[in-house]
Amino acid sequence: MMIRRMTRGILETVLGAIVLLVALGFGGYIYSAREASSSDTYALTMRFGSVQGLKPAAEVRLGGVKIGLVASMQLDPATLEAIVEVQINEDIKLPRDSVAEIMAVGLLGNNFLNIRPGFASERLAIGAEFERTIDPVSLEDLLGQAIFALSER
Repeated sequence: MMIRRMTRGILETVLGAIVLLVALGFGGYIYSAREASSSDTYALTMRFGSVQGLKPAAEVRLGGVKIGLVASMQLDPATLEAIVEVQINEDIKLPRDSVAEIMAVGLLGNNFLNIRPGFASERLAIGAEFERTIDPVSLEDLLGQAIFALSER
């Protein structure tokens, strides 16, 4: 009986140590992947009248492929515009006349930043600001406009 309890205690200790090692290994992997990804990006900024539904860490996509993340959002007190800073993968060089737009995955999905590349040969420099942006279309606003238009008939 005593041997059975000792064996069970040793087994629990070994399994606990294995779980702890796996968790530490996973944590180390996540940390190293995060460090590598943050150093392989460059910053760009853009201004929107509204960033409704967009959140920090939202994806930045080009042609449906993730090319970066939203780093931060803040309000410019002078213009009352939302300033969005994104981190773009360093191997992606965007044309100067590219357009940034906030889009939704679906009706209830998360919003993301979509980049429509332009045709200029000049590229956006590190820290540059997009010249053209498109605010998100709100489903509530569209429904309100439709109801208003129908009520005027």
